[in-house]
Amino acid sequence: MKVLQKMTALILCLLMLVVFAACNGGGNENSLPVSSGEISSKEVSSVGEPVSELFSAGVDPDVPLQTDDDPYLTAPKATGDFIQSWLCANWTKSKWDSYFATLKQVGYEFVIIQSSFEIKDGRISSMFFENDLADNKTICTESVQQNTECLGNALEAAKNNGMKVMIGLGCDDDWWDGAGNPEWRKKQADLNNLVAKQITDRYYETYKDQIFGWYWTPEMWTQARFLETNWADMFNMTRSYLSDLTPGLPVMVCPYYSAWENLPGDQVGEMWGRFFQKVEFEEGDIFCPQDGFGTQGRPLDWVEGIWLDTKKAMETYAPQAEFWFDVENFCDGGKSADVARYTKQLDICARIGEGLVSFSYVHYYDPGSKSGKYHKAYLAYLETIKDLEIVSEEA
Repeated sequence: MKVLQKMTALILCLLMLVVFAACNGGGNENSLPVSSGEISSKEVSSVGEPVSELFSAGVDPDVPLQTDDDPYLTAPKATGDFIQSWLCANWTKSKWDSYFATLKQVGYEFVIIQSSFEIKDGRISSMFFENDLADNKTICTESVQQNTECLGNALEAAKNNGMKVMIGLGCDDDWWDGAGNPEWRKKQADLNNLVAKQITDRYYETYKDQIFGWYWTPEMWTQARFLETNWADMFNMTRSYLSDLTPGLPVMVCPYYSAWENLPGDQVGEMWGRFFQKVEFEEGDIFCPQDGFGTQGRPLDWVEGIWLDTKKAMETYAPQAEFWFDVENFCDGGKSADVARYTKQLDICARIGEGLVSFSYVHYYDPGSKSGKYHKAYLAYLETIKDLEIVSEEA
């Protein structure tokens, strides 16, 4: 059978399986230990009905995963998944074990704990790791919240399940106001470096095979105010420190296209080009833009139209870094994206990016919530790409 015929058959199979999975309830013996509450920072619920008017056709057979004119590109799936610290702060080791086991079942290799600490009004307000910082009121709030077992439990469960963890640094909601202030940026970098040292001292020797790298939490955005060179300075202060602290571990950043500042598309690559000229990425660092499908209602050619120029700028000025995508499996209005739409995003992003992570399987496709239909549908999708993976290995 010709490759294109095989693609068509597989895609038809996928559509049938997605419909079947979406219509069948029931539990899952390997479900995530997550309740179906609301996601605070993204203001979306963890599970909802599939809403996808933009992608109502699902996987379009006219845009197959492989064509006769293209070499084999991808059997697309994400290998890393974001989890927000507020959700997992009190998880036991057994809950982490269940989470990792489920992600491993659907092909993931690592998780990104979005932040290891949070900052309010310039001081640390919560921490999710063992530390000796809480009594220092010059850097911590009076009522600093501590969930000291969170990171250790995650790393131990990762070890038990053959998975890895990327550790997020500090999250501060003042980022969008303070990013232009050099004193603010210096203080942020100092706090990130201090916490990175605490984490490394306590966990690295025991779990060095499980620690995949660091996630630099501030979400840079497209804008016309020339903040990008300031952001590079702030990033460089921590990147330089991490280079000495944990040599060889990559650092990931996940910027996004801002619908509020609405930089014209033909200027996006130029803006990030200025950032890449200034930033001191090291070999293997990951520039991983959010794909923008989640809440912004972008058309199918969105990624290619906006981010391809950015990738070219990175290859020109910072070729030592890798270009990945953060693929969003949610919809505007706080609903889980149907799996047909999400897998289409994976395919589009995989044609440009060197790797894929998701935001977020645990939040939106949790098999322990409702019928688990999203998890079942994604498992069905993975079945359809098994032959594609074999072709990829043979190519």
